[in-house]
Amino acid sequence: MSGQAAAAAAPAAAADSPKLVEDAGDPLHGLPDCKLISQQVKARVWECASFCGRPCVIKESSSRPYRHDCFRASSRKLPAGGRLKQEVRSMCRLRKLGLRVPALYYVDAGSSCIYMERVQGTSLQQLLAQHSSDVSGLCAELAAVGRLLAVMHDSGVVHGDLTASKLLVQQQQQQEGTSVVLLDLGLSISSSYPEDKGVDLLLLLQDMTQQQQQQQQQDAAAGGDSEASVAQQDEAGVKAFDVMLDSYKKHSKQWSATFNKFAEARTKARQSSKKAAVAAGS
Repeated sequence: MSGQAAAAAAPAAAADSPKLVEDAGDPLHGLPDCKLISQQVKARVWECASFCGRPCVIKESSSRPYRHDCFRASSRKLPAGGRLKQEVRSMCRLRKLGLRVPALYYVDAGSSCIYMERVQGTSLQQLLAQHSSDVSGLCAELAAVGRLLAVMHDSGVVHGDLTASKLLVQQQQQQEGTSVVLLDLGLSISSSYPEDKGVDLLLLLQDMTQQQQQQQQQDAAAGGDSEASVAQQDEAGVKAFDVMLDSYKKHSKQWSATFNKFAEARTKARQSSKKAAVAAGS
């Protein structure tokens, strides 16, 4: 077959095999039944039916990830490919400590891809939405989250982009209790500074507060809200975070300095919000 004929036949052959990616440079090359489940500025994530006989998730990191303002300086210090190495390093460190993160299957530094365990469970974000007015049924889950974050921070790992959607809750057998899996360490850093840990907690609080506000808007759209129910939801959101902080305090040896910096960061965030509101109203 001539070179021109082979080139013409290649697209047709690829079209006959839609389930397999034939481009050897593609992270999905040779993997069956893959589907894109998330596409953001910082990464693309696929779910694949089988990788070495196991269901897996493939994460391809971009070269210019979004970072919270407080962490951008640390990110600029990383060399090329350092972001991928830092994520893998953080995952390995946390697993050695006995914390639940997805198991690593394979790391392809050339394509900036991580092949990891596909974890089943319910995100903390979904649980909070289900218990928007009363979080008393989530005490065990919130306590498990607090313990995980305390051990992570004491080990010198800061998540960098902590939200309720990246905390996956798994209901274990009764004697084992509740297990929480930490996802997406792509923006993690190694830091012992209480300022970084405090910002981590602030990011989670802001996300949980935003979830409560969105739930209130949904209730308002449904016509079932009232001033009492809105106040009840606000109180439930604060209580949920307080339950998590109580557990954090019990399991962290460095909680005092972290809480002080968290309070400072929270005050600064409130002041910035007030200034923004005044500027918008003027």
